[in-house]
Amino acid sequence: MNVEPYETLSWPSTAFLKSLQVEEEEEEESVLDGLVKTVLSQNTTEVNSQRAFLNLKSAFPTWENVLAAESKFVENAISVAV
Repeated sequence: MNVEPYETLSWPSTAFLKSLQVEEEEEEESVLDGLVKTVLSQNTTEVNSQRAFLNLKSAFPTWENVLAAESKFVENAISVAV
């Protein structure tokens, strides 16, 4: 089999491009996300504050949903950190 080495190589490689796509698809944390995480971290463990944030985002995917929700539902979502 006569294959020139330069024919099999290409730059950028497919694997490299796929690794960049994964990074681009990861959602960036908003400033509001960071602020809410900071507030939730007060007077509790890191594990509980992370759990509360994940529960909150699961129950209310957008901050507009949190704003429109009754406070008791938001309290229930984050109660693990209280």
